[in-house]
Amino acid sequence: MVRPAQERTYSTATCAPSRLSGTSSPRRTAPQHTSPRHRHKYRIAMNFNNLKGRLKGKQTGAPPVYTPRSPPIALPTTRPTARPPQMVAPSAPRPAPVAITRKLPVLPDRLIVGIDFGTTYSGVAYVLATGQNIDNLKPNNISEWIGQGNMSQSKIETVLYYDSDGNVVGWSLDSDDCMNGAGKLKPGIYKAEWFKMHLQADSVNTYVHTGDLPKLPPNKTALDVASDYLTLLHKAIDAELLKRLSGVYEREKNNIRYFLTVPAIWNDAGKNLTRQAAVRAGFVDDINDRRLKLITEPEAAAVYCARYSQLSLQASDVFLIVDCGGGTVDLVAYEVEETLPFTVKECTVPTGDACGATRVLAAFEQIALDKIGKIPLDNADGNRLRAKFLDKCLRDFDNRIKKSVKYKNPRDFLIELGSEFDCPEASVTDGQMAFTSDEIAQAFSQVVERTVELVKDQINLVESQQKKLEAIMVVGGFGASQYLFDYIKEHIPPKYVQKLVRPVDSVAAIVQGAVTTGIFDRVVTSRKSRRHYMLETVELFVPGRHPEEFRLRGYDGVDRCRSTRKIFIEKWQKLVVGQPVTVHLRRQIDVNGNPVFKDSLYYCEQDKCPEFVTMSGIVPLATLHMDLSSVDKSLFRMVEGSDGRKMYDIEFEVSMSLEDGDALRAECTFKNQIVGQATVDFK
Repeated sequence: MVRPAQERTYSTATCAPSRLSGTSSPRRTAPQHTSPRHRHKYRIAMNFNNLKGRLKGKQTGAPPVYTPRSPPIALPTTRPTARPPQMVAPSAPRPAPVAITRKLPVLPDRLIVGIDFGTTYSGVAYVLATGQNIDNLKPNNISEWIGQGNMSQSKIETVLYYDSDGNVVGWSLDSDDCMNGAGKLKPGIYKAEWFKMHLQADSVNTYVHTGDLPKLPPNKTALDVASDYLTLLHKAIDAELLKRLSGVYEREKNNIRYFLTVPAIWNDAGKNLTRQAAVRAGFVDDINDRRLKLITEPEAAAVYCARYSQLSLQASDVFLIVDCGGGTVDLVAYEVEETLPFTVKECTVPTGDACGATRVLAAFEQIALDKIGKIPLDNADGNRLRAKFLDKCLRDFDNRIKKSVKYKNPRDFLIELGSEFDCPEASVTDGQMAFTSDEIAQAFSQVVERTVELVKDQINLVESQQKKLEAIMVVGGFGASQYLFDYIKEHIPPKYVQKLVRPVDSVAAIVQGAVTTGIFDRVVTSRKSRRHYMLETVELFVPGRHPEEFRLRGYDGVDRCRSTRKIFIEKWQKLVVGQPVTVHLRRQIDVNGNPVFKDSLYYCEQDKCPEFVTMSGIVPLATLHMDLSSVDKSLFRMVEGSDGRKMYDIEFEVSMSLEDGDALRAECTFKNQIVGQATVDFK
């Protein structure tokens, strides 16, 4: 354990009973430092009982996804732990929905912006609450962007362009100066893409690796690139909202509440980097600013589906969200707690993998490269022609073939290469390269197979709890793929085929759900912890149980064992939103010492956590900094150590909670008074 030099003796940590374990101490809440507008809390009353029928939605195609060449990527073979299914008990007939009339609350003026920061495409939506009945509010997608003329785009590419000096010279909405007349990058220009995935890859994780992703520009970190992109996106949002809302925007721009989406399976470090990027981009002033909230993508989708779909759900029903995006597929099941107001809780721990649309393109790229490699080309012009042919193949696959291919109606496709020649070995006739239905299926195979595995695992987790799974909702840009949807339908258990649905405008479900989260009070009331969280501690040494090399002598003359751990959040534990877990800590310092402490936080994703933090499976997460220097030292208890020196024996508490997309937050309390935030520095 790392401790300041002035700390004189051992430290211990014990978990206090919390609301999560069924017992609690008086709740402590932080003083409000924000304006009344920011502190405003409201509840909704929504009538979902009169929403009838199944989802009936147009199946819109995903926006075009063009990404340049990258090495083929092998999908991970690891699978989330799934508990074995049990027989589901027969249920009573479902009651018919009952219409309930209730006056809904009215909001004060508030501008809410949702940002779906995607791997390949990003979208923005907003709503202006101007005293209307909240039942009448509906998010507005930003589809017209400054510099795009009359072109309408609900999503824009998540790309940046840098020059050789590291300056941003173009992005999604302005890249003309980066290209030559043939649409190729000019010399010395670097294109940055898929950089969102680097935010997670830069931290310890189990499902994506930096080597699998396109390289970042020279001398740029993932945080640098993400910050640069979000800065330009922020400026574009400001310009568009100013054009649409004029004086209202000028009045409200410093009070905007932002809801930024992140994948559910990202760890705390990846989410923290995302928050840092948003702060650098100027959305809010600092990382603790409550105007910025992170929301997981499937949670945003769940809010959207619950609010705007025509899906009739009763209390105790479970619905599964399958969010298929450009980089990841995220899944989580929710159980309906109440229908008025509509609230849900997590029924399963979120799972997922890096098996989004980009993996399909990478697999097709390898197929095309194998064919192009069989074309006999001279050395003088061969490389240029190979690059040209590959670019033609990738563009046509991404813009046309990927959207039109169907699992139940396979067919062959031809791609124009732009040169008249024949090469039977490469399936080229009259300058057209042929791709068979089997080759197209091969490009999709690993991704769709992995997605079905994830869906089945979630079904097993629901059934193991003897819950009723009433709907499986496929959302996200890649979720609009008919091939993916039909493949899932063909391979899930037959009894769930009729429960597989795709909401209206499933592509916009994430960003509109993010805005909807800001409109209504908490829809998700509790979550399940994805992993164990623990502090490194010392405890009394027990011969025969503790390793001798871990024995240490405290200043009070008592032997203790170092590198032990104290779990304060268990894996699978129910975490009630807004209710922190309290950890009791004890420190002893010299009377002239400064009461500033730091401890190491760890996590473990195994079901059974090892005993010592040095063991395999326990991963360093962050350093927790706790500052009690604002407390009058006369309030500390003075004791005498074994060497006769006087010390302060300090007992205090740290309240920790997983909020804002599962991000870890903490604050210190001493004698039931909040004495400041405990800062968390992620490793």
